[in-house]
Amino acid sequence: MSIASDVRTYADTALEQGKTTYTDLRTKGEALYGRVTTLPVVEQVSSTVEPYVAQLNGYRTTVTDKVEQLYTDLKKNDQVAKALGVAEQAAGVVIETVNERVVNPVKSLLDRETVTEAKPAAKTPAAEAAPAKSTTPAKAAPAKRTTTRRTTKA
Repeated sequence: MSIASDVRTYADTALEQGKTTYTDLRTKGEALYGRVTTLPVVEQVSSTVEPYVAQLNGYRTTVTDKVEQLYTDLKKNDQVAKALGVAEQAAGVVIETVNERVVNPVKSLLDRETVTEAKPAAKTPAAEAAPAKSTTPAKAAPAKRTTTRRTTKA
């Protein structure tokens, strides 16, 4: 056997053992959750905590409404509106990047794990020889900062 075959076999075995361990832990966790939720203490604690959770949700709604009103008032100022626009745009880029590089790959791995636990298909020799193309986008040029000077009357 070649070293590549040995390494591939070892990797397949390790992957399969990892899947089995994950499945076992998940099954044990679900069983434990089922046993804990049937305990009378859980129901008692739950009924005690529910009014506080409802009160916190009311506070959250009030605070959210006040923040949205403040945000709307701030956007009426031209300079603040520009700054908020830049911040919103930057936040959108960050969220998009995190979703693309972290959230979506993890979701696809979890979906694949729950849908099937079949062995991956064997690769063809041609597919192994060709290097994979990078899917990372080219770096964009940094945006130029524009500044406006405010003059004061003396």
